[in-house]
Amino acid sequence: MSSLGIIHPPKDIKSIVDTTAQAVSKHGSNFEDIIRVRNLGNNRFGFLNKNNPYHNYYLYKLELFSKGEPPSKTNKQEETIKPLRKISEIQTEEVQEKDTEKEQNKENKQEQEQKQEQEQVNEKKNEMETEKEVIIEPNPKTMKQKKPTNKIYK
Repeated sequence: MSSLGIIHPPKDIKSIVDTTAQAVSKHGSNFEDIIRVRNLGNNRFGFLNKNNPYHNYYLYKLELFSKGEPPSKTNKQEETIKPLRKISEIQTEEVQEKDTEKEQNKENKQEQEQKQEQEQVNEKKNEMETEKEVIIEPNPKTMKQKKPTNKIYK
């Protein structure tokens, strides 16, 4: 992989990318899939996605580690890499990420609305069942009882 199109991540992300690339080169691509699934939604592991700006840096590091180059040597080589990327490419990726976020937000909103509707339906059902179960039975304590009388009526 050439150094064209590589954007270097900030230090905190860079250490995660380097460690991940080293582990994946050692354990294989299945390990990458495991990391991706376990960290779904974690922005610090966004570089595992192809449309992430740091993905090319990750692939570059993965290639270096896969060739057996030690981390210290890759750090020296890394200094000589000059990140070159067209602004239009970066803007296109940003727009795509925003569109993806909008779609996810829309889907989440629809799911919430469906859940609320289902909850309302369930509440109505419960109310109807409760109304059916309510049976008013006479209470013997509150009922008046006639006392027998010894009077004879003519």
